[in-house]
Amino acid sequence: GDLALSVSPVKPLGDYRVTWASDANGLTWQLATEHGPLELRGSGSVAGRRVQMRVTARAAADAPRAVVAQLKTLLDTIGTHGGTEAVIETGSRG
Repeated sequence: GDLALSVSPVKPLGDYRVTWASDANGLTWQLATEHGPLELRGSGSVAGRRVQMRVTARAAADAPRAVVAQLKTLLDTIGTHGGTEAVIETGSRG
């Protein structure tokens, strides 16, 4: 179903797909946007106590200007910025 967040005036934000795979080295996942004004893409892995993840959020290229302006506040709260996108990145070694 469509994702919505209480901190965002844009509802719904979109539909997203997460795919998982596991092998002897651990678990990996991929995040992709199916449709919606907030484009999310990312990947991550869990191997033992080591956890890594990187997710990028941005307004979709076809989002109307008014929606892009509304998403700016949400993107400002998400993470560090690289131009018009917000990035959530973690990595730990255990």
